[in-house]
Amino acid sequence: MNERTIFLEALEKDNPEQRSGFLDEVCAGDTELRQRVEMLLAAHNDAGSFLEKTPEELGVESEFRQTVERTSEQSGSDASDEAWRSLLKPSDNPNRIGVLGPYEIDELVGRGGMGVVLRAHEPKLSRTVAVKLLAPELALNPVAVQRFLREARAAAAVSHDHVVAIHSIDDESHPPVIVMEFIQGQSLQQKIDKVGALDVKSILRIGMQTAAGLAAAHRQGLVHRDVKPANILLENGIERVKLTDFGLA
Repeated sequence: MNERTIFLEALEKDNPEQRSGFLDEVCAGDTELRQRVEMLLAAHNDAGSFLEKTPEELGVESEFRQTVERTSEQSGSDASDEAWRSLLKPSDNPNRIGVLGPYEIDELVGRGGMGVVLRAHEPKLSRTVAVKLLAPELALNPVAVQRFLREARAAAAVSHDHVVAIHSIDDESHPPVIVMEFIQGQSLQQKIDKVGALDVKSILRIGMQTAAGLAAAHRQGLVHRDVKPANILLENGIERVKLTDFGLA
């Protein structure tokens, strides 16, 4: 179990004693792992009041931010290509890597702590979509499945030009699948990595569009809680912002 999986399962424990016993068992004497998980839990407990407190009062430090980033990176690198590829059926089209249910899979476009995102073709509507697939190793974990499906329902509640649209979810599939609008482009993180610091005009344009997407979520009673450059997509050409990944909303 990685940090994120332990964190999600610990959240479901009813009281501090159960949570502590669970951490004793799964961390098995790994003091560093337990400290990182407890840091995530502490930040989660404070999240409900972040609008009333300053970052200093909440004790939000760069170390915590780095821990969250490291958790996602480690989870992603642990995922095996063979695990999700084994779920695909052969395709008659040599230009595609396989078939998943009604979708013809073109390529892997992203990987995260909870699974992978695939670019796919939907024959019925003749359109390109993004298929988000829960990591097979997490599909037997009811907490992970619940969180994964909650992401889809949270994002689907927000209809806005600057939020990635959810087309459908398949919660009966094993592992479950989220089908989303496909955004041809790059993330803000990828753009920064390529070109470095942005000019003021670009910063304001991207910032205003991101804020508009967040405001739409807030009107539905949702707080994203994971706003970062990697979760801000920029469409090719016009670089219109599309906010994604409501996994912690």
